[in-house]
Amino acid sequence: MAPSDRNRSTIAPTVDLDSPDSYAQGVPHGFLARLRNHAPVWWNEGGGGYWVVSTHAEMRAIARDSTRFSNRGGPVPPGDPGQAPPENGQILISMDPPVHTAYRSLVSSAFTPRAVAHLETRIRETARARVGSFVANGGGDFVADVAAAIPLRAISLMVGVPEADEADVLRWSNAIVPSDDPEYRPTPETALAARASLLDYGAALVERRRAEPAEDILGHLVEVELDGQRLTDRELSQFVLLLAVGGSETTRQVISHGVVELLAHPEQRQRFVDGEVATNVMVEEILRWATIVLWTGRHADATVEIAGAEIRAGDSVRLWAASANRDAAVFERPDTFDIGRTPNPQVSLGGGGPHFCLGAHLARLEAAITFDELRPHLDRFALDGDVRTLRSSYLAGIKHVPITLR
Repeated sequence: MAPSDRNRSTIAPTVDLDSPDSYAQGVPHGFLARLRNHAPVWWNEGGGGYWVVSTHAEMRAIARDSTRFSNRGGPVPPGDPGQAPPENGQILISMDPPVHTAYRSLVSSAFTPRAVAHLETRIRETARARVGSFVANGGGDFVADVAAAIPLRAISLMVGVPEADEADVLRWSNAIVPSDDPEYRPTPETALAARASLLDYGAALVERRRAEPAEDILGHLVEVELDGQRLTDRELSQFVLLLAVGGSETTRQVISHGVVELLAHPEQRQRFVDGEVATNVMVEEILRWATIVLWTGRHADATVEIAGAEIRAGDSVRLWAASANRDAAVFERPDTFDIGRTPNPQVSLGGGGPHFCLGAHLARLEAAITFDELRPHLDRFALDGDVRTLRSSYLAGIKHVPITLR
């Protein structure tokens, strides 16, 4: 059976899922809903050919099946210049169990709820200072002034990045994250250079930590052994890159999207301001509604039939979290932003399985603390211009949110 014959449905590709232009006005939820209803596992000829998995049940099943579906090559767009070349791989995100399990165990203890709770005071201090300054100034660019600064400071504390270096780390991270955005990544070479710079910075940070031991993640990693061997300098640098990018990017977007949606839905904002809804409950709805990472990639290592489609060994698969999070089979009124939604089995953090987001507890804590600090001021927030979004077919990113306080 030729790839073009694999679809039993008559769904036509009316949206180019690989073009950033298709996301200029937001995620194409209408097209994704058609796929969920008529072709939950659908062969897309674009992007080199891959399966689009659009339903909640199928996404969770594949995400948890590391035996038949591999993370080989990483979960991001293949060939993206900000990512490691296939022959080199990358720590954690391009690994499969049992190797992935062994490497993840080196840092997982730092991200448990109990470990993350020790950071709460420092995160709240940062959030209070940032929000307080933003309010005192009458507003500004919410992303730069608040949303980006808080998670970046938190992960910097955990890894050992001095505050003076955070602007560089943020600039490199912006270029590394997959996009076709002229502000963050004017050319593919920008991404290549950013990745090289952050790896070099990570190497320098490793040397500093060896000379100046400290009780942080990097201090632990330079001393730990895996199968009787210390981690190599390359592995340590890759851990720095992974933690710096992963630890700041997604939470920044959750906070940014949350404020934008609260302004767009004043009745929901009032529910939060009035204390009707707990902050942690609202954060789950923001995670569902925004779905920052639109999809993650897998590669089939075996031929398997799912939802009537035959996925062959060697096929590429994309798990569309942005679609699964709007699945009416799971969520009542899925196209309604309801900050009090419970239960809320959103799959924005990976849908379970071995690649469930390492920093999920930290991200939730950072977002909840930030919104706690914002709550007394939100009823005075107003947009002061256009929200500028990231040009990307992979990440639902927000770059700038101009806010004024009434």
